[in-house]
Amino acid sequence: MIAAMASDVVAAVSVSSTDSSGAPPGSGNPLSRLDGVHWRRSAQVVEGVGEGPRRLPLPNPRRVLRDGLKKAAEKQTDAADGKLGVNRRPPGAVVPVPPNLCGELDKAGIVAEVLSPIEGGGACKIRQPIRYSRVGTKYSVGLSVPAISTCRLARQFVAWLDHVVQPAALKVYDQPVVRVSVTASYVCRPGEGKGNGKMSQYGVGNAIDVSEFAFADGSSVSVLFGWADKDKGQKFLREIHAQACRYFTTVIGPDGDRWHSDHIQLDLAKRDDAARICE
Repeated sequence: MIAAMASDVVAAVSVSSTDSSGAPPGSGNPLSRLDGVHWRRSAQVVEGVGEGPRRLPLPNPRRVLRDGLKKAAEKQTDAADGKLGVNRRPPGAVVPVPPNLCGELDKAGIVAEVLSPIEGGGACKIRQPIRYSRVGTKYSVGLSVPAISTCRLARQFVAWLDHVVQPAALKVYDQPVVRVSVTASYVCRPGEGKGNGKMSQYGVGNAIDVSEFAFADGSSVSVLFGWADKDKGQKFLREIHAQACRYFTTVIGPDGDRWHSDHIQLDLAKRDDAARICE
């Protein structure tokens, strides 16, 4: 009886003459044929003992094919990259790095993630970019938005905050700066007003713009409104602007041009004559 019952269990594959798109095999659908094999939707019909037939769905063969091809391509790429020593992680992805790649960032007062090399196309690139949102060794300063730049720019930025901005804040406002508004850091674009197609310092992670400083008591001063202020704001902003020229090769504020009326640009542009621009 057991043998007879077992013989009642039958598996059959129901095969249609078209694929899921309704097109017959070889009609132009790229997934309708692979190496001479036609893919069609199917389902397995099982007759259980004591119950009527039931239809069990099988995996979508088109999806299986697509996923299989994708995995095979990834394996081949990984194998080739392993031989060449190539890192194909997405640009900007956080990757594990040796602690001395940019130095010990935490001791430098930089709470940061080290990113994989950025290749923005053309001259836009950063070989060792970092993304940071809190900086400072004497006082912890939060940034309004995370900045992305080179390690060198970040270190100079922290040095300026520690040795210029904070002393000026304590002197003028009798309290430290706890937050800085960042209006620009890495962005892939050409330089402004040069007309020679050269990449801007932002495009290589070598520049940062700041527009406002907030203090421990919740008050703040902005470049837009404080620069011409005859009170504390002007004294503080003009002091940190002037002293920034000791840490950066380019410093441009509201007196530089109308495009900098609401922020101070800080960058480390290299010039043939080693000149500095402080406006």
